[in-house]
Amino acid sequence: MKKILISFLLIILCAAGLEARTYALCTAISTYNRPGLCQLGQSTKDAKAFSLMLKKRAKDVSLITGQNATEAKIKSTLGKIASAAKPDDQIIFMFSGHGGKNFFCAYDKNMSYYDLLAILSKSRCKNILVLIDACNSGSLANAVTNLKKDGLWKANIASIVSSRLVENSMENGLVGAGLLAQGVMKGMRGKADANGDRQLTIRELFKYVYNDVTVHAKKMNHSQHPQLIAPAAMQDYVIWSWQ
Repeated sequence: MKKILISFLLIILCAAGLEARTYALCTAISTYNRPGLCQLGQSTKDAKAFSLMLKKRAKDVSLITGQNATEAKIKSTLGKIASAAKPDDQIIFMFSGHGGKNFFCAYDKNMSYYDLLAILSKSRCKNILVLIDACNSGSLANAVTNLKKDGLWKANIASIVSSRLVENSMENGLVGAGLLAQGVMKGMRGKADANGDRQLTIRELFKYVYNDVTVHAKKMNHSQHPQLIAPAAMQDYVIWSWQ
């Protein structure tokens, strides 16, 4: 009887060890010490709020903000996550701050979307979600094209970005959040679950975020259109669920 009990406990422990994990890196800069980059009111708040939401469900959540969010620190932390994640795990990367064509602005220098996606493409993880709340973030699509040309692209990354290639991304001071971050967090709290099955797919999240952002942007007399940059096969991946 004792041997049976021990065997049963070992099976449970092994099963627990095989359970899929979520790894997340939330990064943001509100105040830059760089010429031409104005102060942002909500970026750091958004990253902190998003990381707190994720921590309710996941243990492996990192938050890097302000002067700590250097290009080297982001690359190093993301590289460790990419290496640690197993095929059935999930990786979420979120950035909120300034951006330009083909890059986002880390605290000390610009980090290219090519470098970002190249790091993630090396991971064994099959379910990677990238969220970018920055101006001109639609230019991330160029990085996908270039990685494919270089033979470095793996179809394991879905990206939801806040704007088209030549659009600015707005903050909503009334609710204290960037429009994309606001939509993503509302969506992941249940509002994006269109069919009510308590499982949120990338497709469902994007549809909700797109509508939420465009509606709020219009109220601000602004035009902003989030973009989904993802392989068709990934769009029905479940990224969040509720008991």
